[in-house]
Amino acid sequence: MILRRRTYTFGMKRLIWVFGVSLMAQTVSLEKERALGAHMAAEIRKVSPPFPVPEVVAYVERMGARLAAFVPSGSFRFEVVGAGRAEPMGLPGGVVFVPATFLLMAEDEAEVAAMMAHAMGHVALRHGFVSLRATKEGAIPLLFMGGWMGSHASAEERTALIPAGFLGSVRSNELEADRFGAELAGKAGYDAAALARYVQRVQPEDWNEHVALPPKGERLGALAGVAGAGGEVSNSEFLRVREMVRVMLGVPAGRKAPSLAGR
Repeated sequence: MILRRRTYTFGMKRLIWVFGVSLMAQTVSLEKERALGAHMAAEIRKVSPPFPVPEVVAYVERMGARLAAFVPSGSFRFEVVGAGRAEPMGLPGGVVFVPATFLLMAEDEAEVAAMMAHAMGHVALRHGFVSLRATKEGAIPLLFMGGWMGSHASAEERTALIPAGFLGSVRSNELEADRFGAELAGKAGYDAAALARYVQRVQPEDWNEHVALPPKGERLGALAGVAGAGGEVSNSEFLRVREMVRVMLGVPAGRKAPSLAGR
């Protein structure tokens, strides 16, 4: 069986939910976050099928459980989806989607773990919502700005979908999630330096004020002091699982999935 490969945006515009309600505070309850996350997860499942190889799913779930053991305040669920070119995405409430193609983009298991931990950081740090300051009418619209439709969307989508006033907050969130992810990977026994290696290889050098990701140099500088390097990098199971993904997706031997730098 070969899954039809396609570039998915997971309905970028459909996944930005603007709540036009008047709120008197800029905090959002965990219950509301979970409700929104569940709604978004249902929308994602409509356009991206679950990856139909149980061994791959079980592998990702085991990695997720290993990481989640060091996040006592969070509850996470990990799902592998079978289309797309993006990175792991964490939704409010704790669902983390991992594209099968990401297993081909990553150089080793530690990179997979670090980027899963980065996505978990967005959840644990409650980056799912960005609040506008109350307008003179008292309304505080709330927009979900995380994951693929924010920092990990294409340059054009980032420019079109994120208001300029939010970009500073989104970049700060990315730096926080980077540090959280690298530290979490290290605590779980993976090489914490893997996240910096991934950023170095994948993020383009070009940067301008419309890009949601912080400049590459700023990200690498912030990660330079994260302890935990020297842990597990890869193993034979990762290579075996990646080969299953390659065969299922019909990617020729010796060829990797397109990198984000190529967008």
